[in-house]
Amino acid sequence: MFKFFFDKNKDSNNNSNNNSNNNANNSNLTESDGTVKLSNSICSSVHQKSIDLYCKFCNLPVCSKCLKEHSSHSVKVVDIEDEFAECMKASGKISDNLKEFIKAKNNQKVVNEDSFKKKVDEQYHKELEKIANYFRNIHDALHFKEVELKRELKSHYEDNFEEFTKIISKIDHEIDHSKSLIKTIEENKGNYEQTEDKYSLLHRYIHSKNLLEKQEQTDEFKYQSYSFIESINKFEDLLRLLEIRNNNALNKFVYIYGNGAFERLNLTKKTLEKIEIKGEKFNTNHGIFKAMIATNDYLYIFKRKNFLKYDPKTFEWTMGNTPVDFDGGDWQSVEYDGKNHIYLFGGIRDGVNHSDVSRFNITTETFELRIAKTRIPIRFSTPRIAGDAIYILGGVASESPDPIATLDKYDIKTGQTTLVRNFAPDGYIELTCLCYVPKSNSLYIISREHKFFRYELTTNTIHPLQPPIKDVKQYYTELTFDGDHTIYCINKDNIHEFNINTQIWTKIETPKFHNFDLYLYAIAFSPRF
Repeated sequence: MFKFFFDKNKDSNNNSNNNSNNNANNSNLTESDGTVKLSNSICSSVHQKSIDLYCKFCNLPVCSKCLKEHSSHSVKVVDIEDEFAECMKASGKISDNLKEFIKAKNNQKVVNEDSFKKKVDEQYHKELEKIANYFRNIHDALHFKEVELKRELKSHYEDNFEEFTKIISKIDHEIDHSKSLIKTIEENKGNYEQTEDKYSLLHRYIHSKNLLEKQEQTDEFKYQSYSFIESINKFEDLLRLLEIRNNNALNKFVYIYGNGAFERLNLTKKTLEKIEIKGEKFNTNHGIFKAMIATNDYLYIFKRKNFLKYDPKTFEWTMGNTPVDFDGGDWQSVEYDGKNHIYLFGGIRDGVNHSDVSRFNITTETFELRIAKTRIPIRFSTPRIAGDAIYILGGVASESPDPIATLDKYDIKTGQTTLVRNFAPDGYIELTCLCYVPKSNSLYIISREHKFFRYELTTNTIHPLQPPIKDVKQYYTELTFDGDHTIYCINKDNIHEFNINTQIWTKIETPKFHNFDLYLYAIAFSPRF
């Protein structure tokens, strides 16, 4: 236990160390017997009064004259001796609390170190290895291409050299022939009666005469010329595509397109932008709700024999066509595989559902038609990519407008579609949409009545969760996962976000979308543009 008292003598030489805004100089000294002594206990302001009060709000000792300066929080000004006695009485508890605080902070330190290791350190080394492997593959590919081009160039060189050799050989032969004839003529000096082989001489003479007649018509051989095209501009374009991207800095955009309006909601800034619909459009937007998808660079909408493509750089829509013998119909369901293809599932044409699975190459903008079949003819289902599979939820299987409660799996490699589970026996009917979360290998699924649950693919188990909305039925809803820890539940009336870690829904206060007609609009989520 420390004893505490005030020194009534003031050392005026220490005034220069005082802050003009402080009310006292309270540097402490410790005596040999353990007593804590306040070396200067006179108010350092103009009052020069003894200190007998303490302001808990400002955490400063004050004198009675200083009270006016603390009038706004006078209830916090107490007797300094009483306050000190209370502090000493509670010191043991504070000591225990500080020990717990230190323990908690050490635990927090361990958690942060572990989090840094997993989320930053390991990711850093993983990305380093990816970059090294990527450029190693590029180096290998460039080396192979270099060897291939050199081999090809050498082959062309050898073809030209072969022709060159033939021409030189022919020229040398003609020169030798001419020299031989000249020698014969000069040796006989016009006396050809003595020549032993008149026929040979006659043959050489006529041959030489023909050479002389044709020499003016002889063209130089046209060698084949080959050049290496460097394509510098394309190479620079490729280099510009290589970058380090901050995954956490990606903006999150919701696009909604329909009759009368095209809008973009920035979920980061909570701003809504109305975009002029420029370029081409469908005659009607009926049945496009599940048919709009965002890739890394564009938006696409598929309908019947056409597709629309939106370029966010030019703000224009352009229209493309399917092959002449293919009509995907209305209410098609589409999903982007994150690489080079958009998959199209089912739809309704001429009043009948179909089961065609086709895919669209976003680079060549060409279709591969009817590459597989869905398990049953379907429309208005929700497909979601998960590794090498696309899970297909619900949809309308008959003329009934109610979506079914089945989950199918389409294997991208084999093209086979299989039933995973029927959720109706579990009490979940009219399932409308889902999203996939890789970390837990789970599908988050919502119904028309907004029953919400997590379906764990590995264990085939269901985990009921709190719904975003109660007592409301809504077909036209989309679920999307942002790649981190948030799931968005989006419709034209409101947006809710679900924190996967806390399992809490929060309604996002954003500007209202345009009042779209129910069957004439589509929603797409884009993390980039």
